Amino acid sequence: MTRWPRSVPVLLLAGALLPGALVAGCGSSEGDDTAATEGSATATEGSSTAAGGEAGGEAAVCGSVDELQSSVAALRDVDLRADGLDAVQDQLDRIQADVQAVVADGRDEHDDQTDRVETDVDALRTAVDDARSDPSAAALGDVGTAVRTLADDVRALADSVGSTC
Repeated sequence: MTRWPRSVPVLLLAGALLPGALVAGCGSSEGDDTAATEGSATATEGSSTAAGGEAGGEAAVCGSVDELQSSVAALRDVDLRADGLDAVQDQLDRIQADVQAVVADGRDEHDDQTDRVETDVDALRTAVDDARSDPSAAALGDVGTAVRTLADDVRALADSVGSTC
């Protein structure tokens, strides 16, 4: 595992904590949030295969966005000192899969937002790769910036999708 200067984990951790705070607002306000998160994967799968129609597509994208929000929020639980950049990479892989589901379910209605989120994930992946090869404060600062940008755009997507859920 790479040894980081003391200030580097703090910078990356600050970037990792922000997404959870920014995207926590979308989703159901009734009932148990844990149950809503656990049920969203099933809802997404069921909606994607349900007989066509606009309502099925809206339900699918709602579930997909909930999953994406959960993955972005889980990034804040990464302990960089204990788990290192590998844990950030693992969470990024989950986020990538969730973004692909959101794009598949919501591209038609939310094209601009899904394009931005896809671009943000690519930028974050590049920043993480750069930080792996050059673990400098500047490289990790770029990771933090990419995380904040992704979180902002996921929040905008969630706000847009939330109006139809």
